[in-house]
Amino acid sequence: GASNDLERATQISRSMVTKYGMSEKVGNMVVGSAHDEVFLGRDFTTSKNLSEQMASLVDSEIKIILDDAFARCENILNEKMDALVRVAERLLQKEIIDAKEFEELYTGVAETTEEVPAENPAEGETAE
Repeated sequence: GASNDLERATQISRSMVTKYGMSEKVGNMVVGSAHDEVFLGRDFTTSKNLSEQMASLVDSEIKIILDDAFARCENILNEKMDALVRVAERLLQKEIIDAKEFEELYTGVAETTEEVPAENPAEGETAE
């Protein structure tokens, strides 16, 4: 769910800043322990090798990355809202769509007002 998405996004952002040098303010250096955190977010077997100022800078850089990603995502969803609504409406009509149908709905080739045949009508019944 959303909680796990936020956890993963935070982990990836932390790695971007602390392992891969993807922050201009922190720079091209590995920050913190080289070991993964193992217990309640802390590895108590290693000594603290990070100042409070650096930890604060890392946290602020992670927040910037997450806030920027959220804003970009929100903009994309707003720009594509018509396509999102078309796909959602079709999924409410029938639970499964294939890649071709998704692409047609997304690009606007197909409309959700089309008749959608019943998926597997029982014997003797006709599709409505």
